[in-house]
Amino acid sequence: MSKYDPITLEIIQSSLQAAADQMFAVLRRTAMSAIIYEVLDMGTGITDKDGELAGSGAGIPAFVGVLDKTVKQVLKKFDQPGDIEPGDIFATNDPYNGGVTHLNDVILTMPVFAGDEIVAWTANI
Repeated sequence: MSKYDPITLEIIQSSLQAAADQMFAVLRRTAMSAIIYEVLDMGTGITDKDGELAGSGAGIPAFVGVLDKTVKQVLKKFDQPGDIEPGDIFATNDPYNGGVTHLNDVILTMPVFAGDEIVAWTANI
């Protein structure tokens, strides 16, 4: 018998997916570039505290696939207590530490805190 209730897990996973879909919709609606709002050349996602992808919005699958890697690189670089604070936003276009392929591809990632603890990350490209 599993220690996790499958119904609760499905509700949580669906909620994370819905949040990532809303991130995608807001990014599309507020974009100033036609390549984003018409071609949908973007990706959004939510990871757990360790950078494992938990939900993703629509968009280019290759873009979604770099979001978790970027979060893991941020965690690797900023690994000391106090390095990451509420309100921090990390931006990168480093092809070696995230996987973007064009100069204009920029990944933004932000930690989500519950109290003093990071519980998740949001990211988009």
